[in-house]
Amino acid sequence: MANMTPSKLAKELGVSKIEMFKTMQELRLNAKRMDALLNGPQEEKLRTFYTNQAKARQQRISNARRLPPPPSTPRRPTVRAFSKTCNCCDRRWIHNAEEDRPRPLCDHCLGHDQQPDEPVERKLERAEAHARLFREDRDRAWEHAAESARMKDVAYESRAKWRAALAEVVLDHDEGPDGLCWCGEKTPCRTWRKLAEANTGIHRQVEKWASWDDKRLEEFLREERRPRDYVIDEDEPADDSVDRND
Repeated sequence: MANMTPSKLAKELGVSKIEMFKTMQELRLNAKRMDALLNGPQEEKLRTFYTNQAKARQQRISNARRLPPPPSTPRRPTVRAFSKTCNCCDRRWIHNAEEDRPRPLCDHCLGHDQQPDEPVERKLERAEAHARLFREDRDRAWEHAAESARMKDVAYESRAKWRAALAEVVLDHDEGPDGLCWCGEKTPCRTWRKLAEANTGIHRQVEKWASWDDKRLEEFLREERRPRDYVIDEDEPADDSVDRND
């Protein structure tokens, strides 16, 4: 075609001007401008290049369509926990399976369940096995109870520590001789106000501590004491209407 420029050819073939310019550089065509006229061999070379490119793209698409589909991933079974009661030992147990299938016996009782006209030896074996299971259950219950007691003691100790720290911080914000808090603000200062906003019950408890003398406060906060004697709920302090030193 006469008067064919790289810009016109790019528009005809549906490619961008930048792509056309890169192709001319790749094919080493001496065309420095997109509006320069192409001679016959140059135009033919560009058309052949894009025709072959389109054929190759179509061939890749055709080959991809002929490929077999990828193998399907096998579904992983979903194991669930079903709570049951054993018909032999009468203990609760967990049956882990895909479906809740009828299974009246736990794993421990599969070999000694009751049979018609069974001998005395089988009955004794079953009774001994059940007694062993119950002892194991008892031991586990004791272990859980001991761990719960330990965690409770840790919680009480932690409560005592933060209670002492709170008193040391807040009780220093007392009214001075000039009627102001020692931090320089009007009483109640910002520290007391923040405590009241955070927890009204603890604020009232700290106010009671502020009325105690130093010796009594130090004894209360530092010495060993039974935690249940001074339980502070989140919203309501313990009833200290009867003081120990009175």
